[in-house]
Amino acid sequence: MGLNPVHTKEEARERGRRGGLASGEARRKKRDAKSTLEALLAGKTDYDGRKVTRYEALALVLMGKAMEGNLMAIKEVFDRVDGKSVAKVEASVETEIQGPVDIKLQVVGGGLHVDPDDPGKYISYDEWLERRKALPGGDA
Repeated sequence: MGLNPVHTKEEARERGRRGGLASGEARRKKRDAKSTLEALLAGKTDYDGRKVTRYEALALVLMGKAMEGNLMAIKEVFDRVDGKSVAKVEASVETEIQGPVDIKLQVVGGGLHVDPDDPGKYISYDEWLERRKALPGGDA
């Protein structure tokens, strides 16, 4: 399937006009869908015995899932707060696990990391890296 070349100025003008009309229609549909969703989210609902907006209820549900350890929810929370990450990190781990393992999230966002000694505290990347280097076999 090839492109259809424009042969005259009138044909180019007409194609541009039709494209502009279609673009305007698409923008109007997107705007209308957004305003409808915003209106729905602004409505009130009951959440855990409290009256909150649906937007707040969804945020509370998402945060609850993240606190339960749902990695997709954790990622979504940080994407919403810090913006989507542009860095791509790849890692592979080989281990033999015997019994239950407690896994802690290390990278939090905004250059902060969870302090392994105090999970309620955040430390800088440099401090986290130094602590990691100090671990046996920790060459970071």
